[in-house]
Amino acid sequence: MRPVFPARWGAAALENLRIGEGSAALDWSPERLRVRWFGAAPLSVETDGGTATVSPGGSADLPVRARS
Repeated sequence: MRPVFPARWGAAALENLRIGEGSAALDWSPERLRVRWFGAAPLSVETDGGTATVSPGGSADLPVRARS
């Protein structure tokens, strides 16, 4: 998964985003993306600031580089 949000947004949150056999909750700000994952297998997440693998039932914070 590689989420991208519009440059003019200040923050965003999505709950129950269906991805395959699981769902994710995303909490985004211009500085970081927090991902909570509810699925049977790990979820790979990529941002401009890095990548992470989120374990089932786990969460991860990823840095987000500023977009111009």
